[in-house]
Amino acid sequence: MISRWEQGSLVTVFGGSGFVGRHAVRALAGDGWRIRAATRRPDLAGHLQPMGVVGQIQPVQANLRYPDSVARAVEGAEAVVNLVGILVKSGPQTFHAVHVAGARAAAKAAREAGASDTILYSKVDFADEVKRLTDGRGVDVIYDSVGQTTFTKGLDCLRPRGTMVVYGQASGPVAPVDTGLLSTKGCLYLTRVNLGTYTATRQELEERSGDIFRWVGSGQLKLHVYAEFPLSEAAKAQSALEHRETTGKVLLVP
Repeated sequence: MISRWEQGSLVTVFGGSGFVGRHAVRALAGDGWRIRAATRRPDLAGHLQPMGVVGQIQPVQANLRYPDSVARAVEGAEAVVNLVGILVKSGPQTFHAVHVAGARAAAKAAREAGASDTILYSKVDFADEVKRLTDGRGVDVIYDSVGQTTFTKGLDCLRPRGTMVVYGQASGPVAPVDTGLLSTKGCLYLTRVNLGTYTATRQELEERSGDIFRWVGSGQLKLHVYAEFPLSEAAKAQSALEHRETTGKVLLVP
C-alpha cells in the first residue's frame, strides 16, 4: 500500500507550533501526511520537524489576521486545520481577530481555492448545515480525511444511496462499522481508498495522471508558481527551498 507520504498528501495546520497544534502535527505525521505548519514565527518552530521524517513537516509564516498569508499557507493543501487560539489578548491579537476573523479568513481562502461553501464545524452542527445547504437532500459523496471525529456524523450528511469515501484518519482511525447502520441511514456505500489500488496498471496511471494534466491545461486545476529561476541560479533556488521561503512550485528555466 502506498502511504500518504508517498502520495504527497498535504495538510496545512494553523497554530501547528502551539500547545495543542504540536500534538495534532505529531498525529498527522504518524498518519503519513506532509504537513505545512502555519505559524507567525516559523523560525521558532524547529521543535516540530523531529516529529516526522526529513522534509515531512514544513513550518511556514502565516497570520490569520492577514488574508494574503492565509491564502499562501493553504495553497495546494488537501485539508486545512485551524488550531489558533489565545488565552489573553495582546495588542492586535484580540479574541475577535484570532478566534472569529481568523477562522473566517481560513474559510475564505478555502472558497477562493474552489470550495463553493464552507462550514466551520467547530462552531455549528455540520450535519444540520449540510442539510440546510442541500435543502434536506444531503450530498452525493463525502471525502473524509479526518476519520474518527467526523465519520459517524458524516453519514448523516449523505443522501440515500450516497457514498462515504474515507482516505485518512487525522483524528484517529474509524471504529469498526456495523453494516446494518449503512442500511438504516439510506443504503449507503462505504469505501476506504488508497492511491496504489487506483494506479495498479500502467494504463490506469496514465489515465489518471492524464486527467490531472488536462485539468491544469483547461484551468480547472490552478497551480501556484512561487518563482522562476534561470538554470544558472539553481543554487539560489535551492537556498530558497532550504530556508522554507517558498509557497507553491519553483521552476528552473534553461
